[in-house]
Amino acid sequence: PLLALPVLQEYCDLYFKRFNVSYPLLHQATFEPASVDPLLLISVLLLGATYDTKESHLVAVCIHDTLRAQIFGNPVGAANYSARGVLW
Repeated sequence: PLLALPVLQEYCDLYFKRFNVSYPLLHQATFEPASVDPLLLISVLLLGATYDTKESHLVAVCIHDTLRAQIFGNPVGAANYSARGVLW
């Protein structure tokens, strides 16, 4: 039930209501979940889930930890993503 479509929509809404207000990274009016990169979508959903119930928050943290390890542990992912950004 924590990953049912209506619940995922709530996580997306929570992202824009709670997170994006402080850190305006995405333009809500043009954000189209069906057409964005899957990694961006899961990031939005996980951030939104952290603002929901304690159970949702814990699931989001667990998924995040697993995905992070897989992205940085994968040779292709490691080449494309870095835990440290380049400083100007």
